[in-house]
Amino acid sequence: LSTIFGNLRLVASASLGQVYQARLLQPRAPSADGLFRAYRRKNSQSGSDQTVGQLVAIKIQRPGMRKSFSLDLFLLQQWAEFVDSFTSIFTNQAPYHRALFDAFAQGSYSELDYENEARNQKHFQQELRVRGCKVKVPDVYDDYTTQRVLT
Repeated sequence: LSTIFGNLRLVASASLGQVYQARLLQPRAPSADGLFRAYRRKNSQSGSDQTVGQLVAIKIQRPGMRKSFSLDLFLLQQWAEFVDSFTSIFTNQAPYHRALFDAFAQGSYSELDYENEARNQKHFQQELRVRGCKVKVPDVYDDYTTQRVLT
């Protein structure tokens, strides 16, 4: 990490991960590094020599988060099935808890994919720019972004 980012410091913690602030030391992530895949997307601003020295935020997912998250969702799924069974036996209410849970689980898993979050962030940034909004949305650096790391 010290060859890619300088002045790395923790600035925030959340349930899924932590956010660090740093300066980019290289124009693109080295392909030999195990943390990042070195690639460039067409028409992307990331990876240029102009990014060296750029102040960035790095969101890193906690280790084992997908496994922990999957267990939590499995337990919630079991509860939803129990509630649906209970309500269909003891009330005239149509079961809906499992369907509600399935929608929640699908959305929740997408939160674990930081590459998906990066695409959404770029789309959001572009839509605000087109509409002339003065809201600042940070740039995404594709060369330093993976499923578990968003830069």
